[in-house]
Amino acid sequence: MTDISKLQVQLWREEQQPLASYSAIVSHWHLESPVHDSPVSDAASVTVRCWALAADPQLQSHLHMVISLTGRTVSIPALENRADVVLAICKAEPGGHPQLRCGFMYSLPAAEAMAGFQIGFETDCLIHPAARISVR
Repeated sequence: MTDISKLQVQLWREEQQPLASYSAIVSHWHLESPVHDSPVSDAASVTVRCWALAADPQLQSHLHMVISLTGRTVSIPALENRADVVLAICKAEPGGHPQLRCGFMYSLPAAEAMAGFQIGFETDCLIHPAARISVR
């Protein structure tokens, strides 16, 4: 019989940078997965999912989420419409809102994700780090 108290559970950890360091391009953002302090699963991939609102609503379509891994960097455009974010954060009706498409999603191989990565945001080829994701 295995003593469960001796098993080490690995958890996701999110360490955010101060908003002031990237507030010129992002006014609000939230990492939805992986979730801080949630157990690491044994799945083959890890989905990074978040939403972010550009500081200037008219520049929302130029905002990309950036994932910096060991040896490579990936720039992901917003592909998901997030009416819930526009309603809750912008306090506006989503239909026709310039920030409706603010959801980002990207899948990484689990081994690569568990080595740790940074999430940042980019516009006009400038990357602003926003958080460090690691396993502890």
